[in-house]
Amino acid sequence: MSFGSQLKRIRKFRNLDQAELGESIGLSKRSAYSTISQYERGAKKPRSKETIYKLAEALEVCPFMLEEPDVEHGEKVIHVLFWLAMHYGLEIDELDGQPIFRFNQNKFGVVKNDVLLDQLQDWLKFSKGEKSGLFETARLYDWMLSYPINDDSFISDELDFDSMENFEEAYKKALHKKYVSKVKVEDND
Repeated sequence: MSFGSQLKRIRKFRNLDQAELGESIGLSKRSAYSTISQYERGAKKPRSKETIYKLAEALEVCPFMLEEPDVEHGEKVIHVLFWLAMHYGLEIDELDGQPIFRFNQNKFGVVKNDVLLDQLQDWLKFSKGEKSGLFETARLYDWMLSYPINDDSFISDELDFDSMENFEEAYKKALHKKYVSKVKVEDND
């Protein structure tokens, strides 16, 4: 998720309009709405960490919740998991004293036929092959790096293209179409 989409989602959750949020961080009435709108659309980003801290304080969130997802730093991974919980119904549980994760299909608007669930099934199937010794961990990593543009995905099975090049092109067009339509829908205040 981008900074702008995270900001917008949290702002709406807190029932603030763009002008209210802008004014609460010290922007003038004249620039409050347009500045927050530009942040949310990705047209501009805050120039300083101080502005991000002010936004976080106004929204009553940890500043990490406004940052781009970061899996390089362990202390920030938790916030990526929080976003997965809010977007896709990821829940934490416990099994044999160890934390485990599962997706609740009925939480936060996740529907049974959500593409993520199909993708997770692909991952589970391939992961089981690695765990059973059918192939090396390096093959699993290779699969992850090329997913879903590989032969072992529900998408490639559904589309049934004669070559991976044709599949890749169609997949990228579909993503572009979905992304463009999503932006048009979400661009409303």
